[in-house]
Amino acid sequence: MVQTVAVTETIRQEELPFENQWNYFLDNGAWVENPDDYLKVMKKLCSVSTIQDFWRYLNGMKQSMFKIMSQASPEFSLRMFRSDTKPIWEDTRNTFGGRWVIHCSTLDHVSIWSLWQEMLMCVAGESFCRKDAVCGCVLYFRSNGRKELHLWVDSIPADFEREKQFLSSLLSTDALHFRAHDKTVAKIDSRPVRTILSVHPEEPSVAVTSSFISLKPHTFRRESQSTPPLSPQTSPSLSPQTTPSLSPQTTPAFSIRMLSPLVPCS
Repeated sequence: MVQTVAVTETIRQEELPFENQWNYFLDNGAWVENPDDYLKVMKKLCSVSTIQDFWRYLNGMKQSMFKIMSQASPEFSLRMFRSDTKPIWEDTRNTFGGRWVIHCSTLDHVSIWSLWQEMLMCVAGESFCRKDAVCGCVLYFRSNGRKELHLWVDSIPADFEREKQFLSSLLSTDALHFRAHDKTVAKIDSRPVRTILSVHPEEPSVAVTSSFISLKPHTFRRESQSTPPLSPQTSPSLSPQTTPSLSPQTTPAFSIRMLSPLVPCS
């Protein structure tokens, strides 16, 4: 018993760092013309760089966000982006990419928050099949009833169907599509894609996981353009055969298992 307590205290004291630092932002959905002004209306909430930070903040803001989501006509965007990436389309890292859009308008707040948490764990834990392509994610509510999760990536997936299947399996939904920020300059990703293995409940020791979700900051300027979703038919380079896979051994140590709430937080 003494030994167990000592190990627990050691875990509490040891900060387990992420590969990247992530910043949280919140805004009320206000429309502005200038991108720089738009950054000013965003409230930076915090930065997380360790597993302990991640759970400390996520657990701490849950109750407040539920109150916001329960309002009569909630309108906000909650974002988590890499510290080196601005949460706007004009940032150089975002220019040539797009976002996966997951439709959640028919779901209750508990279900939406569960999906949001799953996405955050996958993104911060570098468990997405194109982890180097991820820029950030957004929880998106609008007063007209639109409720979405968006995953921003810096390029179009070369293996389009595989990435869609990954997200669909993770979130148990087919209500998702990919949309380029600007289809005239969007680029196909040529980087290798890692193999993602399924983790079964009876095998908690498996370090490779398939958890991820997508978000985008709200469409405050270009929504009216209604950029059509990309599909394999509109992008001839989206071929599963052309995307090599890395072996499971090359998967980073971070996983959803390591991001479990079971990790003690001080």
